[in-house]
Amino acid sequence: MLASEPDRRAPLAHVQPAAGDPRKSLEERYKDHDGFVKTVAKAAQELVHERFLLPDDADTFVQAAQDSDVLK
Repeated sequence: MLASEPDRRAPLAHVQPAAGDPRKSLEERYKDHDGFVKTVAKAAQELVHERFLLPDDADTFVQAAQDSDVLK
């Protein structure tokens, strides 16, 4: 799947990581959808501040996070 194909997203599973997987689940990382959106917004703003991302692109990422089904 290419990032340039935004309508071809695979849904994220709301499951615990497999036994022995050291990564946190989505719920452990973000708690809920609002936490996910806030994390995306914070990361986007840091990238804008560091001049790695344009403000309009940051807005696009934050809007995509808001529109997503992550932890809904």
